[in-house]
Amino acid sequence: LGGNSFQSPYPQTYPGNQQQPPPPPTPLTNSESYQNPYPQSNPYPQSNPYPQSNPYQSSTPYQQSNPFQSLNPYQPPNSYQPPNPYQQSNSYQPQQGGYPQQPSFQNSYAPSYPQQYQGGYPQNDPQGPYQQFAGGYNTNIHNDRLRTIARNYEINDALVQRLNILQQFEIVILCDDSGSMNTPVDGTTGTRWDELRAIVQIIIDIGTIFDSNGVDVHFLNRPPMLNVTDPRQVIESFSQRPQGLTPLTPALRRIFQSGASRHSSNKRLLVFVATDGAPTDNYGNVDIQSLENLMRHERQSNTMYVTFLACTDDEASVDYLSKWDRTMINVDVVDDYKSEREEIRRIKGFNYPFSFGDYVVKALIGAVDPQMDALDEHPNSNKHW
Repeated sequence: LGGNSFQSPYPQTYPGNQQQPPPPPTPLTNSESYQNPYPQSNPYPQSNPYPQSNPYQSSTPYQQSNPFQSLNPYQPPNSYQPPNPYQQSNSYQPQQGGYPQQPSFQNSYAPSYPQQYQGGYPQNDPQGPYQQFAGGYNTNIHNDRLRTIARNYEINDALVQRLNILQQFEIVILCDDSGSMNTPVDGTTGTRWDELRAIVQIIIDIGTIFDSNGVDVHFLNRPPMLNVTDPRQVIESFSQRPQGLTPLTPALRRIFQSGASRHSSNKRLLVFVATDGAPTDNYGNVDIQSLENLMRHERQSNTMYVTFLACTDDEASVDYLSKWDRTMINVDVVDDYKSEREEIRRIKGFNYPFSFGDYVVKALIGAVDPQMDALDEHPNSNKHW
């Protein structure tokens, strides 16, 4: 090469060169240029729009391997941590008999999959997995969510198809938030209120597959939450501990009246009433008769279906519900999973299979599906659906 055709990459090392490149943004002394000919690893420090090694590090909602790991709606401070039925994993190892290992708090309403569902629902992530389903369903999304539900709760294919009847109903939940719901659940560190939160989130999770308008959640002693499309939305309401009386009758009457006023909807009404005892009047006195009159005479039984969820293992306190289950049309009564399984096996035999998935389906459609309603009542009801 000619003497003037070579341009040194070190502009100040050979001062005799006739052709020099333009000086760098910050002039360097001769000593500096010899000591470090490349003063910066990035020659364009001001123009790099991604100053971090991972340009999406602080903005992506999926920066953790489990985005729900640290946000558990089932877990009160310093208490139990039931499982999350929304986290997928290949690490699930069922025990003999098909029941996974139980966590420290054996939630009667929620499946116990400690490897598969740790973490619960994130409380503050607006870009959670349910956002894309908030209305405007299409067939593919519907089927995908239904398959996910079947897998998470281990519901067999035949029972999953029976859930489609929920498309015909507007779903409403009435939650007993009276002081007695603070009662601890035997053998656990949780309370009836914690169990209720778990079943409410399951109902919302499945119910919103069939109704993009969401599920209405009412309480006895606090404001309702309407059109809930994401189970995480109820976390704040359930963070307030229950207190007060049990005015079931006026609360349920308002729901019936609201359902009767929906002339534009061709759907029927399905109400889940979760309670741990007898209704009371305004003075705290037990008043079962008023609730019975409402159920038998004011309710439009051909369009208003009711499932009572008994949030207690004290049969005496909800004995009136068992009678209504046998004598009222379109009414079902469901205990917690363990109690319901024991009742069904008492009728059908100790070895009768009744998985948590079976329980979830019975709780959801027992009032609208006579065959599921009869499962805990008649020895000859068909197990094969």
